[in-house]
Amino acid sequence: MKRKKLSVLTACLALLLGLLAGCGGGDDAEITAEDFYGCWEYEAYDLWLVVHEDEAYDWISPTDTSSGTYTVEDGELVLDNSMRYTQDGKGGLVDSDGDALFASELPDTWDDEEGLGVPDYEPEVNAEDFYGVWEYANQDVWLYIQGGGTYEWISEYSSLSAGYYMDGVELYLDGLGLTVSLDGEGNLIDSDGELLFPSELPDFYYEWDDEEDYSPTVTAEDFYGCWEYTDTYTWVCIYGDGTYEWYDSDGLDVMGNYYMSGDELCLEDSAMTFALDGSGGLVDSFGDTLFLSELPEW
Repeated sequence: MKRKKLSVLTACLALLLGLLAGCGGGDDAEITAEDFYGCWEYEAYDLWLVVHEDEAYDWISPTDTSSGTYTVEDGELVLDNSMRYTQDGKGGLVDSDGDALFASELPDTWDDEEGLGVPDYEPEVNAEDFYGVWEYANQDVWLYIQGGGTYEWISEYSSLSAGYYMDGVELYLDGLGLTVSLDGEGNLIDSDGELLFPSELPDFYYEWDDEEDYSPTVTAEDFYGCWEYTDTYTWVCIYGDGTYEWYDSDGLDVMGNYYMSGDELCLEDSAMTFALDGSGGLVDSFGDTLFLSELPEW
């Protein structure tokens, strides 16, 4: 009789333990694609990931968009570019590089008027935001950004004039290979990490007209036209859009961009420079002379 009671008690305890185990630690809920649907914004960058219901996604930055497809593997969202995302347990995501994302919305500057499913971005930054005079915080150098796509790089002893263009939210300075961007506090930061603040042109800038070693009246326009070398069958055509063409006896050989450095016109990606000879012609950096001409008919 005691053995029978003991067996019943053992069976009840086993059943109770099984019930407790079932209540406290069942299998985790399966993570599906629905857990990733929506718009996610990176905490550290101006980047957005939009996960759609049709196994498609949009990867969006202030200057570009890309689209692709995804799958869900072992609880991870896997993009076709090999990037992976997991839930952080706090309502956000973590990518395979360890960067965090939070649930968000696309900024107001996005729209989808064309109904393409991928918003078009209209950058808030344009060239006008850079117009004016900027002074370097750590050196006596000024950057004068003018309308019409030109700028001047000014120090006490020299000046460089060239063109610029917008590259996303950055302004690229031809001739220097630098970009500058807004820092959000009314200043600029160049691609070397140097700070520039709003300023005025230095006094010596207005005194250069009286300096014997500076001739600010020389501009790129003085070089426009087709120039023929005196001693060789070579021609250089300087155009008003900041480009040049180099011809030899066989026809077009090289083309590229140029910029002004002081009184000289410099060909990018080349050591060649040209200066006015004072008699209506040019002299290159090797001392060879050129005269105004026309291209021959090949």
